[in-house]
Amino acid sequence: MRDCCLLTTYYWKLFAVTEGCLSAALGTQSTLAGGNKISIASTAWNTATTWSPTSVLTSADNVTIANGNTVTINIDAVCNNLNIGQGTSGVLVIGNNNNNTPRTITVNGNVIVNMGATFINPI
Repeated sequence: MRDCCLLTTYYWKLFAVTEGCLSAALGTQSTLAGGNKISIASTAWNTATTWSPTSVLTSADNVTIANGNTVTINIDAVCNNLNIGQGTSGVLVIGNNNNNTPRTITVNGNVIVNMGATFINPI
């Protein structure tokens, strides 16, 4: 399941057919609350090792660019909330590729650029 609402239960019907017999319909799936991801390196947005805990970001994640880190959005990005910097620095760069492909970031909630932090669009 992709792009589901947080803390929502979804229902579906799934049937198994075996030699002409049809099973009963079964299935539910609950979505989890978004995770909190903090940058631990100055690398690309879609690199799992950029973030703690380590994983690629999802639309449910609350993202913080830590002081001293520069994170570059190298794909069309999405997150739940975005917090740039922790009070003294932190940089988020949109784009920065050789063919000037436009990049976008979609934030479902709040964007906060803290004192000393920078949000750069070099194109």
